[in-house]
Amino acid sequence: MDITKKNTNAEGNSIPLYAEQTGNLRIRLTNDYFFKALLQKNTSVLKSLIRALLELPDNAIMDLEVTNPIILGESAEEKTIILDVNVLLDTGSRVNLEMQVLDEGNWKNRSAFYACRNFAELNRGDDYEELKPVYQISFLGFTLFEDYPALYSTYRLMESKKHYVYNENLMIGIVDLTKTELATEEDKQYHIDEWAKLFRAKTWEEIKMLAAKNENLAEAAKTIYELSEDERIRQQCQAREDYYKRQSGLNKRLARQEKIMAEQNEQLLQKDRIIDQQREEFIQLLLDKGTAATREEAVAMIDHKD
Repeated sequence: MDITKKNTNAEGNSIPLYAEQTGNLRIRLTNDYFFKALLQKNTSVLKSLIRALLELPDNAIMDLEVTNPIILGESAEEKTIILDVNVLLDTGSRVNLEMQVLDEGNWKNRSAFYACRNFAELNRGDDYEELKPVYQISFLGFTLFEDYPALYSTYRLMESKKHYVYNENLMIGIVDLTKTELATEEDKQYHIDEWAKLFRAKTWEEIKMLAAKNENLAEAAKTIYELSEDERIRQQCQAREDYYKRQSGLNKRLARQEKIMAEQNEQLLQKDRIIDQQREEFIQLLLDKGTAATREEAVAMIDHKD
C-alpha cells in the first residue's frame, strides 16, 4: 500500500491517514491499555479531555505531567499493573483518569481510595493548606447507581442535610459510557458526550463522524490510528482483552455458584419452615386433646420425645 497516496485527496490537499479507514476498529478505547496509550502519547488530547471534564477554558492548562507512565508496547502484567493515567497539572492539582469496563463490585471503594491516596500527597513539613485539588474520574462500561442514571456525575464531600460542600479540593467523577443519550446541555457544552462516544466507538465511521465536528477529537483520531498500526501495542491490548475474558468468565462462574448456593439455602430454609409449622401443629394438637395443659408442657413433651 502506498501511504503517500493516502496523505492527499483528489485536489492534492493533505488528509489524515485515519480519514480513509472503514469498518471495525482494531482496538477499542474501552481497552484500558489502549486508553492509557492514547492519553500518554498525545499530551494535546490529554489536556483537551481534562479541560472538558473539569469544565475549564481552552487556556487553563499550560503544562502537565503523567506521573505513572508505562513503556508503550511493553508487557502489562495483569496482576500487578493498574492502567490509570495519573496527571499532575501545572497548578499542582492532580487528575487521575481510569477506564473500567468490568463491574467487579468494588468501584465505589476503589475510586474513593485512589482519590484519597492522591489527596494525601503532602510532603513532610508542608502545611495542610498547601494540599491541592484532586480529581478522580472514571470511565465506566456499567452503571454505578441504577436509581440515578447519568452520563457524567460528580461527587464531593458535603453536609448530609443542607448539602453544602465540606471541601472543594476532592472530587470524584463518573462518566457512564452506556448513558450517552442522557447528556445534559452542560455535558454537550463541554463535549463530554462526544468524548464518551469516542471512547465507546466500535467503527472508524463513528470516529470520523466525531472528528469532523471536533478538532480535539480529530487530533485523538490521528493518534488512535498510529497506535492501532503498532504491532506491539496491538499485542498488549490483545493480552488485556484476553484478561478481560478470563475475568468475565470467572465472574460468571462465581455468579452461577452463588445462585446455586442461594437456591440450596432457600431449599433448606423452606424445609426448616415446614418442620417449624409441623411442630406448631403438633403442639396445638397436644393442647386441644388435653394431653398437655400448657404450651411449655407440650414443648417439653415433644423435646423429650425427640
